[in-house]
Amino acid sequence: MGNIEWKNDIFLYYYHYYIIALVYFFIKDAQYNLFMQVAISLLFAGALGNFIDRILTGEVVDFIDTNIFGYDFPIFNIADSSLTLV
Repeated sequence: MGNIEWKNDIFLYYYHYYIIALVYFFIKDAQYNLFMQVAISLLFAGALGNFIDRILTGEVVDFIDTNIFGYDFPIFNIADSSLTLV
């Protein structure tokens, strides 16, 4: 999104509602389904981790840099991993 000054506010606004929706869905629909509980927990953990990064640093900090068989894989963080697993 470039250097738009208000982009962090937009992300924080949407993360806020995303996290609330996940908690609501977890309580309402995933109460007795273990797979859904794990999936929603991973989504919640990833969203919350990125949300905290945005609040504290103003951006999401990616810190895992891998090089697999000469291929420089994109840098990511643990929150991204939990979002991707689901």
